[in-house]
Amino acid sequence: MEPVSKVAMQPKGGFSYVFEPDPTCKQKEDWRQDGWHWRQNSSYVYSITVEGRDYKIKKIPFYSIVGAALSTDVGFKREVFYHPEIPHRVLLVYMGDYTLAKPHCHGNAKSEKEKNENFVPTNNSTKERLKNSQGFFSNEYRKELLMGSTNLLEQLVNVPRDMEQVRNFQKEERRRIALTQDMNYNLQEIADDTKFIQEIVSYPDVAIFMYNKELLDLIKGLLNRNDLPYMALTVDTTFNMTEAYVTVLIARFTEFDECPVIPLATMVHERKLCKTHRFFWEKVNQFLPELCKANNMFLVSDEEKAIVNALKDLLPDVPAFRCWNHIFTNAKLKLQKLKMTEQKIQSWRMTTNTSESINCPMKRFNEWKERPIDSLCLALYNLSKTFIMKIIRGRYGRGEYTIREEFRKNYNLVEDAPNPTYFKNPETEAQIFARLREAKKNVEAAKVSATKRVAGETEKLDDDKDFDEVPTYARATEVISKDGIRIDGKAQCFIVTGTAENRIVILFPKKTCSCPATSTCYHILAVQIAVGIGDTTAKRPKNSTRYRKNAKKLADKRSGNKAPIKMDIDLKFRSPKRETIKRKAMVTVFTKKPTKKIKKEDDSSSVDDIDDIMADLTDGSISNDDSGLEDDCAEKADRDEETEYAIGLPVSESMMEAMLPSDDFEAVVEITASHSSYAPVRKPVDFRQLQFLDAKSIKDMKRSTKLVTSHINGVLAIMRQQFPEIGGLYNVHYGEKGNYPAPENKMWMQIINNNLCHWLLAVSGFPLCGDNDVAVFDSIGFDCDNDKFSVSTISNLVGSEEFTLRPQVVKNKQIVQVV
Repeated sequence: MEPVSKVAMQPKGGFSYVFEPDPTCKQKEDWRQDGWHWRQNSSYVYSITVEGRDYKIKKIPFYSIVGAALSTDVGFKREVFYHPEIPHRVLLVYMGDYTLAKPHCHGNAKSEKEKNENFVPTNNSTKERLKNSQGFFSNEYRKELLMGSTNLLEQLVNVPRDMEQVRNFQKEERRRIALTQDMNYNLQEIADDTKFIQEIVSYPDVAIFMYNKELLDLIKGLLNRNDLPYMALTVDTTFNMTEAYVTVLIARFTEFDECPVIPLATMVHERKLCKTHRFFWEKVNQFLPELCKANNMFLVSDEEKAIVNALKDLLPDVPAFRCWNHIFTNAKLKLQKLKMTEQKIQSWRMTTNTSESINCPMKRFNEWKERPIDSLCLALYNLSKTFIMKIIRGRYGRGEYTIREEFRKNYNLVEDAPNPTYFKNPETEAQIFARLREAKKNVEAAKVSATKRVAGETEKLDDDKDFDEVPTYARATEVISKDGIRIDGKAQCFIVTGTAENRIVILFPKKTCSCPATSTCYHILAVQIAVGIGDTTAKRPKNSTRYRKNAKKLADKRSGNKAPIKMDIDLKFRSPKRETIKRKAMVTVFTKKPTKKIKKEDDSSSVDDIDDIMADLTDGSISNDDSGLEDDCAEKADRDEETEYAIGLPVSESMMEAMLPSDDFEAVVEITASHSSYAPVRKPVDFRQLQFLDAKSIKDMKRSTKLVTSHINGVLAIMRQQFPEIGGLYNVHYGEKGNYPAPENKMWMQIINNNLCHWLLAVSGFPLCGDNDVAVFDSIGFDCDNDKFSVSTISNLVGSEEFTLRPQVVKNKQIVQVV
């Protein structure tokens, strides 16, 4: 029987054939997917004698799946026999009635559609192709369809089911080949080894500042020189490079005729806030003070308020200009009225496109996919080394840059030779990123090569899943390719030439390295690959990065474009011009009768009217910029008019928290009320919910969305602003006793939690209610006798125990419409 490399699809009983995979493809296990559903029942080894020779044949029986329990009495079976001498050659024999085979859905199917579909697993060779695919998932899916078989039966296992399957395989592969999932640990290791990363902020949001000191030394030689043109520095924030934003400071290297752009400093950050950009310019001021004092440079940026304000505060003496795209249109019209030529106008134009140009080489690396932050930092470091090499070559008349004619005499290759450390195997951008992408394959080849060199070693090295790390493998193979490993026989150790300095590595009896790494570093990995020893570490490092990513909510995730994250909102609160505003209020004890007026002593200021505060907030107190630090909110602070109060109620700490601003934010006025268990009724001002007033931040409620207090308080804050004539609308707090104060308005409404994870709405004073009636809207029907908690809460709102409840049975959507 001749072996074939094509799997028979849904064969019938009595059919048999020999399968042998194509040596050029990874098909050794493709015979398992033949369109039927099988359950493997262990395996057996038989010994037979043929022509005086003993052979051991492995047999694996398969039984058709007809239920959840394992049964060998089914009428349709498959038996597989492995060839004793030829690897991966198998004999497949089908027995029984194929009509007994039943379709089955996927084990994790949830929807009715998925449960009714017959799930057929994709063969292993197709899975491997999808994992190694580099293109966009939709393009790869179309490519698979075009290259696949025209037989629809064969497409069940040879072609991906849908685009989602392609994307899932690509995403899982990118996650697997990450530096490790613990980004914080590896960033520190890269920073210590390369000295490229200068500062790392990991909490609450990641911000990484980095620059190349050698590249800065070259830039310093151009500062404060009168024989060079002005050097333009541009700054801009790019996106879609990784899971965060990338802000790049670009410098024009004016020593060359082409004035090439050089990335001087880079920041990778998760948030696009004012404090983030202040952090960047603070580090520029700290690590690059020469730039801030130079007299032959100027800065160009767009009109982003965060950058503009940071430049004003931290670099006030540096001339700063805006990108022409953000200048008003009438400026160009004015120039045209002055009969300025287009060529003259172009000579005055300066943009931030130089900062955007760094996107091109970086996107060659990620091919429009997001990459881990640590991989991006390592790529930026390698790119900076390439720029250094280009500058040095251009100075000595080599490469693509042309030195200005008046400076050629300053660089003589014989008398003034450059530092040899600058000539360390320069690579182009494409070569750098290709090496990073192919690092895993290069390591596998290096392992096999090292195994062959080791005497007595014939087994293939085991794959070490703990170190499927692109940058770590890339750095290890780079050390090997540069012959950076030496053996010191006297000290009984290996000396590895690292990026910044040499490291001492010992493998036996315990793996150690002189670098600060607490896990297997690339020095140890390089030695293991070189001598053909596989790693035996089984414990993976703790995955702090995955924990942070999973803990993020939808509003904290990046928007996918240049727009800030949904919750990147700088909250500006009105602060008084005076440093402190003291107020002491003496509050008398309430009786059961209403107390109309209370005198106040030593009252130097009072709270602004809540309507004025909410109106001011609507006028733009919530914004994304850092302008406007002080305002005139204390102008109206001195008011001594008498205040009316409603029926007194016992005051708990939860009530004060609901009615007054939180201590975590800047309060308008500080109030101290001592020796009193009662307090006047006030409309609540909860600054913690103000971000929900931004319509862009409100998310659609879905069936799977859990209704929590933050959603309810957001709705109540909007209603207090839009309907000031309606009383109540106090912020809700789950689990409290429901001691709400009685509203002053005749019409009021309040959302209540019955302390049993259920919300209901109580309203009074509306046409559907009587004089002293309270209508209760409940989606499941309100029962006064069994819900004493809600009845007690409504009693506090009414201010009396004598009232009539009118239960209203409505659906959830109607309650939302009423609210």
